[in-house]
Amino acid sequence: MSDIQNRLRCKYPIGPIVDGEPEFGWTDFSGPASKDMILPSPIMLEAANRIEMLEKSLAKIACFDKSVDLLWWQIEARNALCETNDNW
Repeated sequence: MSDIQNRLRCKYPIGPIVDGEPEFGWTDFSGPASKDMILPSPIMLEAANRIEMLEKSLAKIACFDKSVDLLWWQIEARNALCETNDNW
């Protein structure tokens, strides 16, 4: 989960991040705020959820792109090998 998602959910890390978790846990600022407002607000939670969904989608696309790049490299290598063998 990214830093902005945690902040939108009113969660802040305490200490350095080690293996994806803060060394000393989290500080949670959710709850009542001024003028009858409760944090995190619904829009903040919605934004955090959408960012999380988009980050997962981008990770899948990046993984797919790496697969396509590898496949393209294999096709190019095969084509180069075929051209070399044709000249023998």
